[in-house]
Amino acid sequence: MNKIKFLGHASIYIKTDTTSLVTDPWFSESGAFLNTWFQYPDNTEIDFSWVQNLDYVCISHEHQDHFDLDFLKTLNPKTTIVIPDYDNKRFFNLIRDNLSNDIIQVPHKQKCLLGDIEFYPIIQIPGWDDCGLLFKANDEVILDLNDMKLSTEKDIEWVKNNGESLFSNLNNIDIDYLFVQFSGATWFPHVYSQYKFERKLQICEDKRKNKFNNVINLFKSLDAKLLIPCAGPACFLDDDHFDMNFVKENGFPTQKDFYDYFNENVCILLPDDEIKLGMDIDSINKRNLNNECFTNKFNYLTGYKDRRSKIIKSELNKIEAPTESLYKKMIDHFRDVIKSNSYFRKKISGKIMFITEKEEIVIDFTNMKNPIRKGYESGCMYEYKIDSKFLQLILDNELEWETLFLSLRFKVERKPDKYNEFLMAFLKYPYKSSLKRYELYDKNKKLDEKFILSMGDKLYECQRYCPHAYGDLSKGEVVDNTIICPLHTWAFSLEDGHCTNHNSKIVVKNLKAI
Repeated sequence: MNKIKFLGHASIYIKTDTTSLVTDPWFSESGAFLNTWFQYPDNTEIDFSWVQNLDYVCISHEHQDHFDLDFLKTLNPKTTIVIPDYDNKRFFNLIRDNLSNDIIQVPHKQKCLLGDIEFYPIIQIPGWDDCGLLFKANDEVILDLNDMKLSTEKDIEWVKNNGESLFSNLNNIDIDYLFVQFSGATWFPHVYSQYKFERKLQICEDKRKNKFNNVINLFKSLDAKLLIPCAGPACFLDDDHFDMNFVKENGFPTQKDFYDYFNENVCILLPDDEIKLGMDIDSINKRNLNNECFTNKFNYLTGYKDRRSKIIKSELNKIEAPTESLYKKMIDHFRDVIKSNSYFRKKISGKIMFITEKEEIVIDFTNMKNPIRKGYESGCMYEYKIDSKFLQLILDNELEWETLFLSLRFKVERKPDKYNEFLMAFLKYPYKSSLKRYELYDKNKKLDEKFILSMGDKLYECQRYCPHAYGDLSKGEVVDNTIICPLHTWAFSLEDGHCTNHNSKIVVKNLKAI
């Protein structure tokens, strides 16, 4: 008999008669991402009696809301850490350098026996270190997609139709529990100072609708028995971001927001809830949706904020501001990797500027001889305003760029207003080996598959997969003569294939009228 509990955010507890494991633990009272994100609802006071007897911890990726290093340090030394076998060994090294526990790395879609629980990781496309976790415990199948996106039909078909080769005694995979992220986890558009409030609301509304529809379509495609929305949202308890919690159409909708949009075979779980097939889901939903975190969000979060305010202040006060210019550190951080990578220089093809309270520093990807310069310059495609103490953490290798971005503790403007995928990749993976892998991934994208799109009296032959993250454009919505990618809302013109909101393009051929 299995015991399956939801532990909050993206964490699940699975126990059979002989084996116990937990996925993606995040229980820290100091939150995540420079103390900006906090678990919603609060899961720090659940029953932790299982910790010392835990056999395995399966961690999908290194984001702090899935990888709580402080909690992991409390584990029994005999507990084994299980992670995907990523090409980039940064995550593995981070665990190895901080914990004495054994670590198992499991390759993409390969079987790993964790006691009597069968486990398969489904690693997302290279360039995004994310992973779905597929488990079979006795006769029950749990698919925990957390933040990972099953972005192609091949992945979906692999999950649905390979039961005989994957799991013993199954001709195909009948998913009992689908745990999946439904809420946002991004800094866009919240930190973009060029947008007025109404524009931010519209962007968030569009992203929310798109995210909800993706989850619903995935749930139906996989034909899972039960959908448990999880892996979000975060809530924001510091003074600078607290009001974000109450914006009607922010990028971090709650479980109740999703349930109000779609509730067919959906189960809303709160931290420490146990779930079994056959339970009265309607009663569980009625009880949980009447919890104060949903019925009186302001009162709930005000009390939560009061419990965390001293911790937030204390943690932020530990970060020391630099006593001198960061210019030399910026040179050490950027110069060699820029000079050694012509592919990214060409793809980024512009300059960006970092503005602190003390100085401005320009990074110019078009100038190999002198790419890092002091002083304000016009014509920068991105202008980042960052406190010098946070920038120093990055330059001292104590903080990743993406951690800063997710913290929302910065402001940015971009001109033109188009996302530069290669700049983001460069900042996320500013290491020669990582950038080389990303370059090979980009060069080897298989984007030849086409589909036919009929629009009124017109017929188009379109590239099927989005060049960004392989979103299936054949399932996209057509708006104002553009086709919208269902994954990240990239919009491509049906006239010439150019992306209207990012630097990208697809192949589109206008066939003769019907």
